[in-house]
Amino acid sequence: MSLTFYGIFSIPFPTALCYSKLGQEQKAIDYLTKSLRISQREEYFSELGSLYANQNNIKEAISVYKSALRQFSSSSDLAAELGLLYLREGQNEKAFNKLAYAIAHDQVHAKALLAIGTELQKYKEPDIALAKYKLAAQKLTESSALWNNIGMCFFSKKKFVAAISCLKRAIYLSPLDWKINYNMGLLHVHTRQYASAYSYLSAAVKINRTHAHTYMLLAVTLKHLDDIENARMCFEEALGLAKHDLEILLNYAIFLQSIEEDNRSREVLKEFFLIYQNGVNGDTELAETANQLSEVLLPGSRHNTTSPPTSERESSSSKTESTEGPLDDEV
Repeated sequence: MSLTFYGIFSIPFPTALCYSKLGQEQKAIDYLTKSLRISQREEYFSELGSLYANQNNIKEAISVYKSALRQFSSSSDLAAELGLLYLREGQNEKAFNKLAYAIAHDQVHAKALLAIGTELQKYKEPDIALAKYKLAAQKLTESSALWNNIGMCFFSKKKFVAAISCLKRAIYLSPLDWKINYNMGLLHVHTRQYASAYSYLSAAVKINRTHAHTYMLLAVTLKHLDDIENARMCFEEALGLAKHDLEILLNYAIFLQSIEEDNRSREVLKEFFLIYQNGVNGDTELAETANQLSEVLLPGSRHNTTSPPTSERESSSSKTESTEGPLDDEV
């Protein structure tokens, strides 16, 4: 028996998929709900949970995936998606439980392994993260997120040649991913290859103009390329995006002191201490460097004969960016 054109599109699930492709998510949700009343299948739950997640309705998405797992308890895909949602909610313990559950049913479940590896990187466990990525690579050989994260693991281990190799692979796969370009720029700043750093950081800025640390690193790079005015403009742009960021403030103060604009440097440094004392993202390493600079700049302080650290040195603590595949809201 053949189906007419009308007959196909009167079926709730295909209709839901069509509405989803058209961007009409609420209608898609309505038809998926109808589909689940007719037949509770795994793909129906998965599509509905994904739509709720896209709407940032994480609680409803979690509810859908929990209901699905009660009926399809051996589904590693459902467990992995639920774990990723728990990560978005900051419920790390529940997230790890579900991701581990997914891996227990599928030892090379790429999405779960990539998510766990990313979290391990955040907790400064690059060796364990690399072990997870090695397993994920069996299925994700062409994943830019995976190669980026592997590269940043090598970066944290100071294996810069390996890191550059992995990041080049990631950029080849996703040349318009600003995070990968940012990380490549950061790596070249560390290795003092400032011309190459400028190329990657400029690309990152063109792709994403709202990430303050990219402008800061670009400013540091331009300073080393003796482009003082453009470096100043990049620092101002970074502060415009994140005026309370301690790392940007300190780097800017160091930059101003290095070009003998001591009065402006004092103002920026005073702002740094004011924010630091209020407990905004306090970092003892930054505070120690700021104290060294204050001995040179602030009235009544004991002047130190040793020059304060350069902006290049301070920028080395700049955050790396992990790309996390489906987890990527971010960075």
